[in-house]
Amino acid sequence: MSPTRPRKFTARQEETSVNGMVAEYDSLALPNGALRSERLEYLSVEEIYEILQK
Repeated sequence: MSPTRPRKFTARQEETSVNGMVAEYDSLALPNGALRSERLEYLSVEEIYEILQK
């Protein structure tokens, strides 16, 4: 994690990215309220961060 990125904000990108990977597996289920964005979930954490900063 970059020292210039707020930890709370970066955790959202990490969760979005990981949840996209988890959602690909039929044998796994995300909990209710899990962060998902089909538009962003296949991007890296850094790419998601850059998009959301705009």
